[in-house]
Amino acid sequence: MNEIGIPAIIAGVLLAVWVYQDAKKRRMDAFLWAFLVFLMGLIGLAIYLIVRRKHAPKESIAPLPAKSMVQATRTSFILSQIAATIVGILLVVFLSLFLFIIYEFIPCLRFMDYSVCLWPAVAFPMFFGYVFGPVVGFTTGFLGGIIVDNIIAGEIWLSLDIGLGLEGFLMGLATLILPERKRRENTGLLWCSLLAVVSSFASASFALLTDRLIGYGLPPDIYVSVGVDDAINGAIFTPIITFIYYRLKQAVAVAEVPGKPERGAPVSVPIVPQPSPRGIKPITSVSASMPLPTGYLASELARLNEEAKQYREYLTRLETFKAEGKVTEAVYEHLRREYMSKLEEIEQKMKQLTAK
Repeated sequence: MNEIGIPAIIAGVLLAVWVYQDAKKRRMDAFLWAFLVFLMGLIGLAIYLIVRRKHAPKESIAPLPAKSMVQATRTSFILSQIAATIVGILLVVFLSLFLFIIYEFIPCLRFMDYSVCLWPAVAFPMFFGYVFGPVVGFTTGFLGGIIVDNIIAGEIWLSLDIGLGLEGFLMGLATLILPERKRRENTGLLWCSLLAVVSSFASASFALLTDRLIGYGLPPDIYVSVGVDDAINGAIFTPIITFIYYRLKQAVAVAEVPGKPERGAPVSVPIVPQPSPRGIKPITSVSASMPLPTGYLASELARLNEEAKQYREYLTRLETFKAEGKVTEAVYEHLRREYMSKLEEIEQKMKQLTAK
């Protein structure tokens, strides 16, 4: 077993590293695609190779025309949602099966009149909803629950599976209210726990009412037990998984910042102020007269400034599209949030560079 397993893991890691580097060059969600390929192996690689053909490498990308910019971003968003859903379903299924195998060793807690066992698999639909949106959250919980029921019990508990999807859907509503930078803060993690409790009891109530309407169901105590179990596990594990995800994502972003260069004579890097679209603060973290090291650091700052200008132009075009009725409100809000997030990320990198 080890003779096959260890080389397979090594090959999976090397493959994931290559996919991450290639996806980053093509402006795809590198972290998500690398994780998908690592989990699914050759199947994930085949999916990635099909999708990557629609994304040209960064070096060969010409400035996007006004109309194709929206279409390209919409396609990229849909593909990232599909990839996130596949990863979520796989995690729910594999972790649930693993926990079922070691069930007798899982610690259980006594809460009121209910025994609550630690079951982190419940938290993954909530996590994927909270991070990637309601559609991914619902699909992850619903399809993951159906697959697990078929494998373990040989039958489907439709109301409970829909309820598990509903937990992810309700958690995903946070993406419509809280921007990503708020969700990854401590306050956002607190909201994550509270939403996990609310969504758990809402889904258990839905399952109970649905089964009563069709004349079939378990004793009410069972649904209450499911709600309590999901609420406690969701409140504990969902913010933990969310915290780890955003820290890993931040670590990857920081690792991409160039290393500290040798300091030479001070040099001024001109940062030309740009008009800011609605709701965007201009990047002011780098002063036009601030002494900076020569060499690679100066060129990197200039590159980041050019990238910020590009996203400001995208935002300006987006405002024009909305005024002319060329984009829906949903597409407008999604693109605007994405471009604002990119500008914040650029500003953070510039702060890190100037602090070296």
